[in-house]
Amino acid sequence: MNLFVDAVWSSFSWNNLIRQ
Repeated sequence: MNLFVDAVWSSFSWNNLIRQ
């Protein structure tokens, strides 16, 4: 479960950086 959350958070973080 931790790996799944980490993957989702990583994707969200990348999307945030790209939006900026």
